[in-house]
Amino acid sequence: MQSKPPHVGSIDLHSGILFDMFDPKPDDILITDIAHSLSNICRYTGHTKKFLSVAQHSVMVSLLLPPELKLLGLLHDATEAYLTDLAAPVKHMDEMQPYREMEHNLELIIKERFYLPAMNEDVHRADKTVMVTEMRDLMTYTAQPEVLGYICNHYNVKPLKCSIRPLPPAAAKAMFLLRYDALTGDNLCQDLKITSLKSRIRARKEMIYLRRKEVGN
Repeated sequence: MQSKPPHVGSIDLHSGILFDMFDPKPDDILITDIAHSLSNICRYTGHTKKFLSVAQHSVMVSLLLPPELKLLGLLHDATEAYLTDLAAPVKHMDEMQPYREMEHNLELIIKERFYLPAMNEDVHRADKTVMVTEMRDLMTYTAQPEVLGYICNHYNVKPLKCSIRPLPPAAAKAMFLLRYDALTGDNLCQDLKITSLKSRIRARKEMIYLRRKEVGN
């Protein structure tokens, strides 16, 4: 573990790494840090009827994609583990250009670290498909049929047949790491120091449910 003092441009990660936001290094990016952070971040700036983590969202996106894009789908929101996310109206303001540049730079570092392909239209479509499913099940204004219909038409997607069943952070973290293990051949989720047996069981049950509902593989 690093012992250098923190500075203005750094953040303290769950692993104990002192992460330099202005000079990120691929070796400082760990899948366990990403899983831990995304499992504790709520979608839609927290305005869901129940807590829904970015980690669980990412797993569902991954399930909808062909084999060559599944890992990219799992990590499509990985920058949020370091930058968090901003509400879309704020994120796209002219004044937020430095944030977008930092996000883009971090995306490139994450792609280098995990050997990911370039962002693909199929990933965007899967992301929006999961998004409108979440809106239908967990939001208020956008769950209204006429509003949801407009959003679906705009992105040319339909909600999934399955229901979104939000997991608590520990189970969402296990689900994310189980998915990563399945795609890469690693065995991170077998380490009880990273995920508990109870969380892994809950995560596996959710994966079984999604497969029964024909949500990818």
